[in-house]
Amino acid sequence: TPFVFTLAPGWNQIGNPYSFPMEWIETLAANSNPAGIATILKTFTGNYIDVPNSGKLDVFEGAFVLNSNTTAITITVPITGKYAGGRVAALQPSKINHNLASDDWIAPITLKIGSVENTFGGVGMNPKASLGVDDLDDFNPPHWLEYAELEFPHPEHFLKQSTRDIVPTQTEYEWYFTVSTNVNEPAELKWDNTTFGSSTKELFLVDLNREALVNMREQNSYAFDPKKSSSFKIYFGDDLKTKIKPQTVSLGDAYPNPNNNSKVTIPFTLPDSQSSYQVLLEVYNSMGQKVSTLISGSFNSGFYSSQWEPNEELISGLYVYRIKVAGKENSSVLSKKIIVTH
Repeated sequence: TPFVFTLAPGWNQIGNPYSFPMEWIETLAANSNPAGIATILKTFTGNYIDVPNSGKLDVFEGAFVLNSNTTAITITVPITGKYAGGRVAALQPSKINHNLASDDWIAPITLKIGSVENTFGGVGMNPKASLGVDDLDDFNPPHWLEYAELEFPHPEHFLKQSTRDIVPTQTEYEWYFTVSTNVNEPAELKWDNTTFGSSTKELFLVDLNREALVNMREQNSYAFDPKKSSSFKIYFGDDLKTKIKPQTVSLGDAYPNPNNNSKVTIPFTLPDSQSSYQVLLEVYNSMGQKVSTLISGSFNSGFYSSQWEPNEELISGLYVYRIKVAGKENSSVLSKKIIVTH
């Protein structure tokens, strides 16, 4: 007698009920591929991972499966036989297309915070996708003691957010997402830009809290403090640097900080409210004495960064970097601190 699962709305923990391997894709095909049931299982081995090989579960192995419907679904597990017609085999890792110039592409994004690593995040496009939730999207599995998640808002769905957001194919798009975690350690977003292809299509990541701009074709990671940065956007299109504009004058966090005589990067932004600004960026010691002038000149609106290399003559201690931005109608003065050690 075949075994029967009743999958409640949301996440369900299932197990292989037989004394031989069970394939989830085969199981779904035998049930006429019911809509809303995830084709990819997830299992927990210190971090969550997708179950490979069409969701093959060995004897007594278990996994998590998502039912995106608002009602329970009954699944009968076949005992023998092979069934054709897996719905989204294209989403198996070996068949995912990453070329940004194609009609269907996915850019996977990994979030790592401490020892917790979430590999399910990402953005992409597909002609068959919808702006709402569908089988091409992915969701964060249930929390264990520690979690780190990308969350794209989908208030129309009962889970309220996805971790991978695939939208209909178009020439330009922007995604908004947040990072949610209970791990109090530095965080990093990572992606593989070697598979993006050589087209003019671009991906840019913007840290909305720090107003930091990252060209995802030129960089393959972005480090941040999740206590200070939790809101992000990803832009897709052509010539994005001329289209993405900061909203305020801001002075970013210098990094690395503390600094051990290495080169310091200091980001800052100038808003799109006027054509040019006079900018002065200086560094002072704890006694208020100027030790370096990094920038003095006229700048257009945009995202910028300056480099400071503390020389060996500076004593270890606290330093202040300060930016003065003067426009036609008003001016701003912002300052932050950095620790230099020898």
